[in-house]
Amino acid sequence: MAVEVESVVLNVITESVRRYVNEEDLVFSNLSLDTMVDSVSRDMVLTLTRRRATENLGTVSFNVHADWFQGFKEKFFPKFLLNKFPVRYDIIEVSAKAFYDNLTIPEQTTEIKLQVLKGKEFIN
Repeated sequence: MAVEVESVVLNVITESVRRYVNEEDLVFSNLSLDTMVDSVSRDMVLTLTRRRATENLGTVSFNVHADWFQGFKEKFFPKFLLNKFPVRYDIIEVSAKAFYDNLTIPEQTTEIKLQVLKGKEFIN
């Protein structure tokens, strides 16, 4: 049984928070800014919090050889040896999630339910 393999390139991104926040941004967005003074170190602590809507797109599981020798065994060992020494696999799970940053989320909201047409894409 042949297994088709496809190469996928994943882009790595670095996210950092630096945002100029005025009072209007805090009132009309999903941002909150909390400040406090640490009484022990006497430092001011600023916490900028953002709420985002997310959607779980699903999880895909697939088997990979436990090591290079397992792949070698599968490809070159005769059946009687494979029956005695079966190929070992590891299971890898990959999950995907979509983030919707431009939605205004009311306070105390933990879930947003949308009705969409089947087969139609949501275009921003």
